[in-house]
Amino acid sequence: MLTFTLHQAFKDTIPSAPPSAPKFFYSWGKRKWDLFIKDFDAQLPAYDYKKQSTGIKAFTRALITSYRRHCPRGMHKDGPRLWDDTLMEAERMATDSKARYLQLPTPDREAEMQRTRSQFFLLLRERLRNTYLRRISKLNPGEPLAWKYISGRKKASLPSPTSILLGDGQHTYKTARRAANALNRIFLPYHPSHKAVMFSKGINRQSASLNINASFLFGQQNNNESAATFNSGSSLSSSSEPQDKNKAATTSGLVAHLHSPLDAPFNRTELLAALRNTPYGKAPGPDEVYSEALRHISSKGLRFLLRCINHSWTTGTIPVEWRRATIVPLLKPGKSPELLVSYRPISLTSIVSKVAEKMVLKRLLWVWTPHPHQYAYRSMRTTTMQLAHLIHEVEHNRNHYFQVSLPKKSGIGNQLHYRPHRTLLVLVDFSKAFDSIDHRVLSRLLANIPGVNCRRWLRNFLCGGYAKTRVGHRNSDRRPMLRGVPQGSVLGPYLFSLYVPHFSIC
Repeated sequence: MLTFTLHQAFKDTIPSAPPSAPKFFYSWGKRKWDLFIKDFDAQLPAYDYKKQSTGIKAFTRALITSYRRHCPRGMHKDGPRLWDDTLMEAERMATDSKARYLQLPTPDREAEMQRTRSQFFLLLRERLRNTYLRRISKLNPGEPLAWKYISGRKKASLPSPTSILLGDGQHTYKTARRAANALNRIFLPYHPSHKAVMFSKGINRQSASLNINASFLFGQQNNNESAATFNSGSSLSSSSEPQDKNKAATTSGLVAHLHSPLDAPFNRTELLAALRNTPYGKAPGPDEVYSEALRHISSKGLRFLLRCINHSWTTGTIPVEWRRATIVPLLKPGKSPELLVSYRPISLTSIVSKVAEKMVLKRLLWVWTPHPHQYAYRSMRTTTMQLAHLIHEVEHNRNHYFQVSLPKKSGIGNQLHYRPHRTLLVLVDFSKAFDSIDHRVLSRLLANIPGVNCRRWLRNFLCGGYAKTRVGHRNSDRRPMLRGVPQGSVLGPYLFSLYVPHFSIC
């Protein structure tokens, strides 16, 4: 397929770069969902509990094959297709003529390549112009979104890392792969000397204390004790067992640890709730699974996916597909684009892994409450509330005074003076906060969570991960993630919130 960008669509020169893989767009509103479901169900095999990795691979392969067969390429929204059959045929002819010219460069083949390429870009410009005029005609002049759309179309776009790092500057690289490897060394350094340890069965509780609300799980201990917090040294002998244990255990066909409700296998309701909370329009991870396709799987696919998640939950093993990440560098505002340290790593992880993380997070919030002064990454709270709290404290101190007894100028006796309270604000900016989390410290904090499956799964979630950095269409060599949490994961912000209060007790 011929590779192009919107900038190349309005040029007449032939790019000297080698051909690369194009970016696919799918028109999800025009998919034939009945054929997709039928094809997806036909490809799903019987689940094998002895081979967890094969189950995840089979599910992913069936999903990708189905949406590629039954979803047309085009626009994300409903409307006339931008990439119709005429444009696809023109693209194919331009691609074939370019391949023939690269195989045997002759003047005739060069002229043919120029002609087919010009025809293709002429059709593409026509489709883009019609799409722009159609969208402009639907805008209302009185709406602010109309002007926002027009200004967004007219403003200059930010330069991509590919055009900057591969340019003619002093700190540039010859190939995209070299630039990706250089960024990957910055994002994932090899500084930790310890090795990641996978946890299997028993996990000893450490002496660190963690603010975990256990009253929901274990109820009232007695009349004098209302278990508001769970500490690592507290006993679990008085915990009340759930009444419907066998029903929860048979939902996935797996044997679970039933001494805590956290260890119960997930049910269909939890899976559907996690799928509903998975937004559309998100970039896929390395497995190329889109949330639009995942939310339209059949009942058979839901049962298969639930078995995969429950198998990972009860055994504590994280599939390889869920531990991979693709890092996309984004330029920080106001930073020099030619420096590697000016880019922020954004991890693209598996959508299926995010669904499983949402289910685990829901269980974790049963027993763990973030710090009351933590306003970020929490529902019903925003960082604006933190600013309002700060302003309230400053204004309160300005309007309240305290008495100070100072000696008089005459030197005889003391005199009372009134002084306003002053507010001292200490701001700490963590450099690479998400990437600087020590897995050993966080693992000790997670050891205080009740439930074997929950703490084992969370601790193994931190181990064995690796990532690749993508610059343009080229990937770097993979490197292990020995520190930090992926910035694109669901559990990452909450694990960071659990980790930060540790500094106040150090």
